[in-house]
Amino acid sequence: MKKSKLLIMISLLTAFMFGCSANTSNEASDNNTGEQAEFTPEGPIRYIVGFAPGGGTDLAARTVARTLNESGIVEESFAVENLTGGGGVRALMELSNKGDGNTLLQSVDIYSPMYMEGSKLKLDQFIPVAQVANNSLLLVVSKNSEYKSVDELFNAIKEDPGKVSIGLPAATDTVEVVKWNEIAKSYGIASELKYIPHNGISEVIPELLSGRIDAALLVPPVAKGYLDSKELNALAAMSDERLEVLPDIPTLKEQGIDVTFYRPQGVFLKAGVGEEVVAYWENALKEMTESEEWKTFINNQMYINEFKGSEEYTEWMETEGKNYSEFLKGKK
Repeated sequence: MKKSKLLIMISLLTAFMFGCSANTSNEASDNNTGEQAEFTPEGPIRYIVGFAPGGGTDLAARTVARTLNESGIVEESFAVENLTGGGGVRALMELSNKGDGNTLLQSVDIYSPMYMEGSKLKLDQFIPVAQVANNSLLLVVSKNSEYKSVDELFNAIKEDPGKVSIGLPAATDTVEVVKWNEIAKSYGIASELKYIPHNGISEVIPELLSGRIDAALLVPPVAKGYLDSKELNALAAMSDERLEVLPDIPTLKEQGIDVTFYRPQGVFLKAGVGEEVVAYWENALKEMTESEEWKTFINNQMYINEFKGSEEYTEWMETEGKNYSEFLKGKK
């Protein structure tokens, strides 16, 4: 009799424990299929910049961090870290190897080394979270240039490609060359343009002012002082619409050339951090771009205040990266 009672008690206890286990499993299942847990960053938040302190990308990152904090959007502090080398490659490698939801990277343009043959870096190793600002370029010539319009410049190139020299701030395998080639293609120019590489834009400007090179592309903050002093003349803005800061400069599109050139500032995360992490930073950055402090920064730097969320920003990166990859294949 005692044995029978003991068996009954064990059976009841087993059934109770199984029921608790089933309820717990059901609750866990509900949690997994229901609303995702909210992400909260843990400070200090590491903010990587692949370029030297004081440059445009570094300044953008530090302003993003300060604005997020001072606007109360993100309470945790930021630690901006400059990891220079390889045109941003060192910083990308650091994010890929050690990144998490508390590690951001300030991005600019596309990373051309990512598309070079043998590169260990690919875009799918990262998540472009948001574009926080945009920047376009101006096609400029010296004040004494014989070319007073884009038509005059490229018709001269078409007639004699070796006559017109184009100054580059870097080598001849950059995105900038892709854009020059696209303009040339619209004029039916198939031959190689005469490119003169330099070590940075600071070398290009005196060559342009002296007339030793005929044309170059400059961002508005660099060009504006020379335009105001009439030392340079802008033939076109490479944006979809006229720039608010330089409204008198016509776009290439207005002149019948469907070519644009943008160098957006954005923020990357490491791939695989989780949708809730991406959503947190995307929303925080969007709110930041609507703040007065950020708008003041945008105006002072002559940026375009244009926000893109992760999906749209990623699509832009993929499209520009594909175009650049095709250009590199054509150079082999």
